[in-house]
Amino acid sequence: MKRILFLSLMIIGILSSITSAFPIDRNIDYYSSKNDISTTEDVINVNTIENAVSVNPIQAQLSEMCGLELGASLTDVYENNYLLKSQRQIDDDAIVRYDKACTMFYLADTVFQENIRLEFYENRLENVLFKFEGNGECLKDLLIGKWGNPASSITVADRVRYTWQNGDYGARLIIKGNMGNLVFYYMPYARTADRIKRLEYTEYLKTAPEVVNRFENLVRNSPQFKEKFRQELQNDPEYAQALQEAGMDMSIFD
Repeated sequence: MKRILFLSLMIIGILSSITSAFPIDRNIDYYSSKNDISTTEDVINVNTIENAVSVNPIQAQLSEMCGLELGASLTDVYENNYLLKSQRQIDDDAIVRYDKACTMFYLADTVFQENIRLEFYENRLENVLFKFEGNGECLKDLLIGKWGNPASSITVADRVRYTWQNGDYGARLIIKGNMGNLVFYYMPYARTADRIKRLEYTEYLKTAPEVVNRFENLVRNSPQFKEKFRQELQNDPEYAQALQEAGMDMSIFD
C-alpha cells in the first residue's frame, strides 16, 4: 500500500522525487547543532516575518520558513541545524536525505508540520520538502502573489500540481484535498538527482506489474498528464527505454 501511495505522488510530481518505495537505510546518523533544537511549543505566523533579503524570491520564501539556503553544503547546513538521517534512502550514494525539526507555523490558512525533509546531492542541498494541512488553494494564491503565475499546472486523479521556476530555483506545490506538500529545489542539482531517482524507480517497477498497470491507466485517463509525460520521455530516451523494459505498454503514448 505504501508503494502504491508512493506511485501516486511520484506521478503527480512527474519526477520520482518521493521516497516511500525506496529501500530503507538502517545507518542512522545524528548531527548536533550549535543552536537549540526547534520545538513545536511555539506556533508562529510566517506572514508576520519580514521578507528575507535575497536576489531570488523562491529562495527568500524558503529562508523565511526555515532559514535554509538551497545549494549550501551539508557541512554548512548541519553546523547550525540538528539533522537526523532519514530511514528511507535510495541506492545511489550521491543522494542522501535528512530530517530536520522545524517550528510549526501558519501560512495562508495552512499549518505546516514541524518535520521537514532535506535532500542533498553530492553533499549539496538540492531540495527541501514541507507537508501541510489546510486550504491549499489559499496557499497557491499567496505564492502566486509572490512568484507570479505557475509555469505549469496539472491535475491527475485527486491531486493538483503547480510548478514555479525562477532562474536556478524552483518550487512545486501539490494539493490533495485539505493536505499537500511544498517542495523547494535547486535546479543545477535537481535535474541530475531527479534523473537518478526515476531510473532507479523503473527497477522497482520491474517487480510490480500491478503498479505498472495503474501507471498506464493514469496515462490513458488524463490527456494532460499523457502529453506532459510524453515530453518527459522525449527529453530522456534512457528513461523511456527503462520503462519499456519494466513492462510498460509504450503504445499508450501514441
